[in-house]
Amino acid sequence: MTAKRVLMTVNPDLIAGKRLMTVRAMVTELNKLCDLVIVPISELDFKTGKMTGYRRVRGGKFERCGSVKPKADLWIVYTDGYYLDSRKLGFKRRIDYLRRQLEFYEQVIDSKAVSHMVNSPESERATLKDWFLRQDCKKLRMISTYRATTFGQASNLLKQHKLMVAKPIWGGDGMSVRKLESQEAVKELVESIAAEGETLDDYVFQPYREGAEKRLWFAGSDCVGGRTCTGRKKPWALRRGNLRAEKYDSGAEFERDLSVAQGIWNLSGLSVGCVDFIGDEVNEINGCGTTFIQYQNWDKVADARPGLISYLVRLLGK
Repeated sequence: MTAKRVLMTVNPDLIAGKRLMTVRAMVTELNKLCDLVIVPISELDFKTGKMTGYRRVRGGKFERCGSVKPKADLWIVYTDGYYLDSRKLGFKRRIDYLRRQLEFYEQVIDSKAVSHMVNSPESERATLKDWFLRQDCKKLRMISTYRATTFGQASNLLKQHKLMVAKPIWGGDGMSVRKLESQEAVKELVESIAAEGETLDDYVFQPYREGAEKRLWFAGSDCVGGRTCTGRKKPWALRRGNLRAEKYDSGAEFERDLSVAQGIWNLSGLSVGCVDFIGDEVNEINGCGTTFIQYQNWDKVADARPGLISYLVRLLGK
């Protein structure tokens, strides 16, 4: 029986030898079961419709196997490359690079060259921060989210809420997230965004919230684990925080959060990723690239990778 062909889009750091424990665990297990080709996100060529592929070899290393076509039984998209220099890739605005990616994946799906994609381009759009703008945040227990396209609008939001957080619509790992405590901070935000060649349209605004940072991981329709963190370093902080991380998968509070997260997860249409809370409210959802493991210093306190890998293995059986 011919092994199923699987493509996996990854952070180029995996090829370079970085740990990236979630992706590396996925690759290790799937490589035993299918014809797995690894594709660094930086080596997609939208013009030719081809990309550079790699195969896992002994010692957990990777060997280049040349140009490959986007044809597979399953394509696991596990990074969108928010950390790449989009200008070097030929895009004036960062968000345009993402939009071109999603269009590329949709073209591949429409051509029937790939039978199934995780996550689908449409569901990944739900991970963009402006997706909250189209939802009933109060009903879904999300942090209220706003758009401000001018300095005046952003200034008024700060006057109304006293303390705000500005987030790029597309990003990750706290990149370019800013805390707004004064009108001077709003002015600096507008100036820095302009210097980066972007506009306020590329950002959303949420009232600042305090509380534990809780994450519930999902694979398919199931929650496969959770963790809670306090004392994490804030994106705008200069010093490291005093991190305290714990497993989070039981108790009355967990059950309440799970009910909220499950509803939002189902609405998003995502296959793998997580729903994140600050305190009792959801502040964002994440899809491709989500880390399914949490450490407290050198101690592993939560590991949802088995549930993720089990889900992907089941997909291979379909």
